[in-house]
Amino acid sequence: MLITALPKGFGAEVTGFDALHGGTGDEITLLRQAYHDHHLLVFRDAVG
Repeated sequence: MLITALPKGFGAEVTGFDALHGGTGDEITLLRQAYHDHHLLVFRDAVG
């Protein structure tokens, strides 16, 4: 899983997240922190 800030502070892009299995505890922690930091997450290529 990779989290990349989008240009001009407009959220972050999440790639490689396995939505079918819900992610690991560490991934969920990273997603929560990314949401806190960026306020908007865009999921691309999410499996599930």
